[in-house]
Amino acid sequence: MGCLRAASADRPVSATSVGLWLVLFVSSVLAVMVVAGLLTMIPDAWFVENGPIEDAQVVLLVAAAAIFVVGAVVSQRPEIRLVAFGFALLSLAMADRELDLGLTKAPAWLTFAINGWAPHLLLGLAMLIVLAIYRHAFFDAVIAGLRMIASPVGICLIIAFVFALAGWPFDKGYFRITHAAADRWEESTEFVSYAWMVAAAIAFRPR
Repeated sequence: MGCLRAASADRPVSATSVGLWLVLFVSSVLAVMVVAGLLTMIPDAWFVENGPIEDAQVVLLVAAAAIFVVGAVVSQRPEIRLVAFGFALLSLAMADRELDLGLTKAPAWLTFAINGWAPHLLLGLAMLIVLAIYRHAFFDAVIAGLRMIASPVGICLIIAFVFALAGWPFDKGYFRITHAAADRWEESTEFVSYAWMVAAAIAFRPR
């Protein structure tokens, strides 16, 4: 019977909780504005590439990946496990993207190990292995993933995507502001985005 019970990961959000999610979203927007605009006492150096804020982003993404892995292990449903492992690998891929050792004094071998083709190959192999193990549950995983759009996990991921998208124009320099200001806004929006990734991982509570 345990295998047949629905996981809270794909349980729809009730209408009464929509207001709560709206409050959380607005709070996140205000948090970005405070960090990027009002807290000018935070040095610009914190928002540069490989600065403290970006290092914190890596920590958040690794934490999200770890929590998703725990959710996959705990779940009794193969389709939910497949979805959770997919989110975990996505989080690790994003962490690898944020961690650019080429701008540091790290040894060449370590830079290659982190930012070369090796991590991408390992992540790709890991995804293939997971798909091979749970291949019989692939279509069920697709359905479960679609159902999650209307669940706490899905809402957290959508909000994370919105904030990641909001930082993209600053990364591309589309606004006529100083480079330091662009970095501040970009890294702030990304930080909040990855915090919502962690929230999604925490909301992923299969039973």
